[in-house]
Amino acid sequence: KTREGTFGKSFMYFEPAYITAEKTERVSTNEFVMYNATITTCSGENPTVYAKAKEVRVLDEKKASGVFIKAKHVTFFVGPVPVFYTPIWQRHLGYRIFTFTVGYGSRVGAFLMGRAELHPTEWLTSNTHFDLYSKRGLGIGQDFDWVTPHGKGAIETYYIDDNDPYSNKDDSAVEKALTDSQRYRIKITHREQLNKETYFSTKLNWLSDPGVLRDFFNEEYKYAANPENYAVVQHSAEDYAASLRLDRRMYDFYTAVDRMPELTYDKYRSQIGDSPFVFESENSAVYLDKRHSETNAPLIPDYNSARFDTHDQIFLPLRFDEFFNVIPRAGYRGTWYSDTETGDAALRNLYELGTLTSFKSYKTLTEKSSYFGTGLRHVVEPYADYSYRYATMHTNEIHQFDAIDALDEQNEVRLGARNLLQSKRGVKRIANVVDSDVYTTYRLDHRSGERAFSNLVADTEVSLTDNFFIGTDLEYNWYTHDLTPANARAKFITDDQSEYSLEYRYLDGTRSLFTPKAVLFPNDKWSYEFSASYDGKYDEWYERKILINHKFDCIGMGVGLKVDEDNEPQFWIQFWLTAFPKSEVKL
Repeated sequence: KTREGTFGKSFMYFEPAYITAEKTERVSTNEFVMYNATITTCSGENPTVYAKAKEVRVLDEKKASGVFIKAKHVTFFVGPVPVFYTPIWQRHLGYRIFTFTVGYGSRVGAFLMGRAELHPTEWLTSNTHFDLYSKRGLGIGQDFDWVTPHGKGAIETYYIDDNDPYSNKDDSAVEKALTDSQRYRIKITHREQLNKETYFSTKLNWLSDPGVLRDFFNEEYKYAANPENYAVVQHSAEDYAASLRLDRRMYDFYTAVDRMPELTYDKYRSQIGDSPFVFESENSAVYLDKRHSETNAPLIPDYNSARFDTHDQIFLPLRFDEFFNVIPRAGYRGTWYSDTETGDAALRNLYELGTLTSFKSYKTLTEKSSYFGTGLRHVVEPYADYSYRYATMHTNEIHQFDAIDALDEQNEVRLGARNLLQSKRGVKRIANVVDSDVYTTYRLDHRSGERAFSNLVADTEVSLTDNFFIGTDLEYNWYTHDLTPANARAKFITDDQSEYSLEYRYLDGTRSLFTPKAVLFPNDKWSYEFSASYDGKYDEWYERKILINHKFDCIGMGVGLKVDEDNEPQFWIQFWLTAFPKSEVKL
């Protein structure tokens, strides 16, 4: 009747964990208190990985994330060996706990990498890193991820007293001078939705030297070799947007533009009263400081300037015969600088005129169903966009910070056509099977040495099914008949989440890069991952990687081999607990 009781030695199973205890009390319908308990996800009497706790409070919330437990004085074991202790442990059993990676790399030597994930509270997650390298020493890190009612954030820290900080032979003398044995990184991110129209976002990075990400966080380094440091408050209303942004370089070994701060106000295109005219305005005020890297040789002097910029345009949308569109426009851009190349303050005036003309034509090719969907419709939209711009100052008179400063006089027309092949998928969803934009620019007043026509550009995206994607962006030179750059990407994802992809990047005289990748059977007991990067221009491999994973009763094991662009090999074996579906194993 009370739903309460006291039991002796007991054994319980809450997906995905087995819990045994010397004594158990039931304190409510779905809550138990267990004393001198053992927790494991392994079946059998002798588990490989388990935890012992003085007291465990179990709350079955009937959620997909699993049972919620609150434990005191918890020690984790691998076999008979204790590996981690925490006085308090709170978590949903649906989340991972440990990941281990052991291996050998030519630059780091033999290594053991351990990850321990804890949940001190429902809103805070802790990840502890222990990395032992025979050539480099001990690396330790502590990460915290948090969630708020309207946002989320994280702090990531890492430190190593590096025994061989100059292992990369390609580092310049300046880079080596900026590096010593005390190496670290701190990264802070947060995004908070203040209300429906306003958010705050920040990303901060502190690095000890130019190569710490490359040496110990290589995957992150590939995507962000020069990490950002900013904080921004953005407000987006129905008819305008405003923001306050601060960008600040935290170290001297990257070139960056500090914005201290930048205030923007953009008025979206809107009708002027009852008239047929439409108005748009973009405005900004900022203090800019271009700070060059210490690794530049010879050193380039820094420069700075306050800048006030306004860009205002008026449009007159016209339509003839319900299909032919003509949109003439007129604009003015005024940009004031407190400092220029001459050392004086100056106002640059840009006067603009232009007209966009276009029309759309449709044709139904078929009503039949096929692998791409039901029916197929062709939409073609030829267009011509004429732009004239007069400038009172030229780019060689202005400090160059971003795209605004690179604007100059212009008298050209862009000629192009957009083609769509559309089909219906699902109930009423219209899908673009093919979306292609092909265009070129004719310069009416081309300068000496500049050709009249720019390259012919073709940007195409193909979605043959919801699982098969192809994308290309190509440029064809009318005069030399070269196709450069030429980039293509293809990806196919199967029903079992296997993924096949191929990327090709070509730049004449510089690169001819093939990057194939395959992730096979990620949800099965055996899974595989292959990737490589080969440059046909220089007959060089940049990277090759193979990873094979197998899931046992309660332990997953992976074996991997990677060879980098310098033919330096790295071999590893990684372990994780298979019971946690949200576990993500990373090298």
